[in-house]
Amino acid sequence: MYCPQSFTKQERLSDKKKIEELFETGKVFNLSPYKVIYLFDQSGQCPLRMLIAVPGKTYRKAVQRNRIRRITREAYRKNKLNLLNTIKARGNSLSMILIYTDKTILSYKEIEQKIILILQRLLSENEQSVQ
Repeated sequence: MYCPQSFTKQERLSDKKKIEELFETGKVFNLSPYKVIYLFDQSGQCPLRMLIAVPGKTYRKAVQRNRIRRITREAYRKNKLNLLNTIKARGNSLSMILIYTDKTILSYKEIEQKIILILQRLLSENEQSVQ
């Protein structure tokens, strides 16, 4: 049974070829503390796929990197529904990479606000790409 507020294994971007394609041809925007690389296409495997990256150079301890990933994943999971429904209705799919670029670890509320803004921007980009 698929629950829309989950983050399943199919939604995780792990295909090396797809990740390389994103870095080469994907569109980029910065919304502090994230750098977002995304690509809309027609592949129907999963409508939304995401990868969260936290640089080990900035955060040496795995505990810190994992905390940022966990908070980001939770905020995304709770707020992705509107974008998911729109992409499904249009028959598109979206692959994205979120790279955490800030030097400090933000609170959950701050990260959630930023994730909501990112999802809204991706929603407007999707509408522009269809027209």
